Amino acid sequence: MPPRACPSCAESRVSALEFEPGLAEEAVFLWVSRRLESEATVAAWQRERESLYHSAPGPARERAFREHAAGWFDRLRLGQPIHSALRACPRVAQGIPALSVRGVVRARDEGSEVLGTAGADQPERMVLGLRPQRFLDPPALEELALREFLHADDMLDPEFGFDPVFDPGFPSGYGNRERVRDRLRVLWEARVHGRMARGVNPRAAPPAPDADFRVAFGRDADSSAVDALFCGAWSGALATYGALLERAAHPGTRSAAG
Repeated sequence: MPPRACPSCAESRVSALEFEPGLAEEAVFLWVSRRLESEATVAAWQRERESLYHSAPGPARERAFREHAAGWFDRLRLGQPIHSALRACPRVAQGIPALSVRGVVRARDEGSEVLGTAGADQPERMVLGLRPQRFLDPPALEELALREFLHADDMLDPEFGFDPVFDPGFPSGYGNRERVRDRLRVLWEARVHGRMARGVNPRAAPPAPDADFRVAFGRDADSSAVDALFCGAWSGALATYGALLERAAHPGTRSAAG
């Protein structure tokens, strides 16, 4: 059974938003099994599901279960957090023709990837990987999706100047390149978290850097320098991909707002 197109796509303006059938089915099963709906709603789901055991044999029955789950996925509005996050990122909703939401098993595999043909001006699609358990907590799901979409928003913003070719600007061995890549990752994450926080409260102040950020820079910068780097990324002072990469490669050569 191919991915199912979500009927609410018009809300997000993305031309094709699809949820993998297996992911939708697992999400619905978890939702109703945890009794997150009224007893009457859960009972209705159970009656409908039980009737499918006698509806058709073999593959036809499997399709019936998937279609039943897809209908309940929409009825329970389990995809709504994805739509809400997309509405907050119009550049992504309008600039990426297709978004596929697929299931993953491990938390470390959750995340997104923007895909396109080499040399093309615009991406062709985005894949968002989620565990079914994510749908049990809609606010947390929306936060995760928004974080991923804001990364994609930066990639689509000409002023941000994203370059898909990772080039730290100096000859180095594998270990050094990976260290710079990790620093770029935490700087970019800090930038995205700052955008999220200021979207809720424009006067929000940056928190202290987390342990992941401090470990990434701890080898070459003291605590105050790490704080300054974090503040520069979180506040938006490091406003371009080039600025983030330069600070990742040379954390001690300029001020945090350089």
